[in-house]
Amino acid sequence: MSNYSYAANLAAKDALPSGNPSKVVSGAGLETEFVAIQAAIATKIDTDAELTAIAGLTSAASKVPRFTGSGTAEVYSLTSGVTTPTGVAGTNISSVTSSEVKYTRVGNIVSFLVSSQFVATAGANTASLLYVPVPVASNLADITDALGAGTYVDDTSAFYSNVRVSGDFTNDRMQINFLCPAAGIGYIRASGMYEVI
Repeated sequence: MSNYSYAANLAAKDALPSGNPSKVVSGAGLETEFVAIQAAIATKIDTDAELTAIAGLTSAASKVPRFTGSGTAEVYSLTSGVTTPTGVAGTNISSVTSSEVKYTRVGNIVSFLVSSQFVATAGANTASLLYVPVPVASNLADITDALGAGTYVDDTSAFYSNVRVSGDFTNDRMQINFLCPAAGIGYIRASGMYEVI
């Protein structure tokens, strides 16, 4: 539909002398104008390609719009959450006492922040390893399919930034490698991402 054009020039009536019967605005005249405005608004189609692409999408829970090209869009999955998976002790770790993974998934990419408390059996920068399940199931196929970095904190609150996260593709989980400076209770906090394969 074309843009709205008014049917009667109501402003021209202001120039007419007082008492002129043409100066009166009738209810029927106003009704004609309002019906024309309503029809123009209700049937107007915006010609912007990006807005048209977004308008053509169907909304759903945990979905966000994403442009896939000029004038084209799709809905994409967006989820987030917190899991408390059971960590698994590896090299130089006698137990993993708690783990928490905060994550956000956009499409097939998962960003994570993992925190774990553990007990190390030896210090002196002993190579250490623990495992934490991924928060969203994947099918990791290579050690580089999950990557991240982080910090180790011992029970004296000393910080060491030698934590590396990679994929344990045999068991579909994160493996967290670090050099443990002290035996006893330690904490790991690391962030990274992986692809849901």
